[in-house]
Amino acid sequence: MGSMQLARPKFASKTRTLSAVTRNTSCSRGWLRVVMQTIFAVITVTSFILIVLMAIHNSSLFPVGRPAINSRCQIQNCRVVCRDVTYLVDYGDLIVSAVAEAETRCSRIILVIKNFIFRNATMPENWLSNIRSNIQEIAIIRGNLMRIPADAFRSHFARNISTIILQSITLRAWEDGSLVGLANLDKLYIRDCNIIDIQPRVLSDVAHSLQTLTITQSGFWHPNTITGKENLPKLGIVDFSFNHFKDVLNSNSFIGLGNCRVLYLNYCKITSIGPNTFDRLLSIEYIYLNNNYLVTLPTQLFDSILQVRPNMRVNLQNNHWYCSCTNKDLMSLTRSDVLTGDPICDHPYEIRGVTFSEFYESCPGLEEVRSYDMTYSNSSVVHYTVAYNNVLGSDFVNVGKLNYLSAKWSTVGIHFELHLIKGNESLILVKMGKLALALLSRH
Repeated sequence: MGSMQLARPKFASKTRTLSAVTRNTSCSRGWLRVVMQTIFAVITVTSFILIVLMAIHNSSLFPVGRPAINSRCQIQNCRVVCRDVTYLVDYGDLIVSAVAEAETRCSRIILVIKNFIFRNATMPENWLSNIRSNIQEIAIIRGNLMRIPADAFRSHFARNISTIILQSITLRAWEDGSLVGLANLDKLYIRDCNIIDIQPRVLSDVAHSLQTLTITQSGFWHPNTITGKENLPKLGIVDFSFNHFKDVLNSNSFIGLGNCRVLYLNYCKITSIGPNTFDRLLSIEYIYLNNNYLVTLPTQLFDSILQVRPNMRVNLQNNHWYCSCTNKDLMSLTRSDVLTGDPICDHPYEIRGVTFSEFYESCPGLEEVRSYDMTYSNSSVVHYTVAYNNVLGSDFVNVGKLNYLSAKWSTVGIHFELHLIKGNESLILVKMGKLALALLSRH
């Protein structure tokens, strides 16, 4: 028994030792697990940080204002802007490289080329044919470009272009066939250019895609060469403002604009418009003729349009209008709802500043214009017409061969009377306010 009792403490001691070892081992494994988890966490966070840094690096590879590829081309979002490029092989490749770089981040690209120097001032055939990117819009601003020959845009990238902008260049030769390859072109803007020679069917290759055409601030050229030769069935908006048309507009100027809805001809220094100029504009909604040098309009200028488009509108503001009650067309336009705004009379001087509505509302109907026979004691007969044309002075009535003994002006307040007297006949013009009426009286 004693020996057994002595053996128990030894056994207990061994058991305690084993338990301690076990506890120490378990503790060591726990710390090991913590250490491993920490290592994996550090690796994960480090990898994430590296991925973020790489993404930031790639996204800011060409930040706004920083050169891309070279000092001449920059990428701003999806807009590639190249400046002062000379058309040599290396510089042409720089444009191609910049566009290719932009394509890695953009599905559609805008290419802007400023001060490009073309060899012989001529855009080459198959221009930039090495570009395979999806260019949506291309702008050529300033530079020496003077000639756009046939097949200039017969390149792979051209088929995706929807907008072309030509600005501040001189077009000495814009040739037929120059737009071949631009199958999806729907907007063409030509601004502040000197247009010298345009061949007559230059738009034929984009006739069925072009929807907006703007040619502004481009000096003297003839619209016949652009919109008078080719049917342009999709062209809805045409802006020809700020050019120098003077008296060239005629019945051939807008033959191709049968589906045009808006036509801008404002600020074009137009002095006169030929008969039937707008007869083909059978879908027109607005015509802007404001801020020109027009004095009058040809008879029935808008009649053909109003028959099919009675709600069309015309802006005639700020011209040099000669107001007369005998101008049936201007009177009719004023009394209808065709005019936008209220134009102002400029001639004759005495009614300058009077609005159309003020003036023509005071005019009698044209059926009231009469002819008078006046017989004198000497049996001589003189015919003249009282035309109610609101013109003061010697032109306000056609007096035939009648020789007056005296003529004088008299003024009473705002009333002006012109007495042309022969015997007991007195022809009196009464001006009430700014509106004038011709009256005939016997004394």
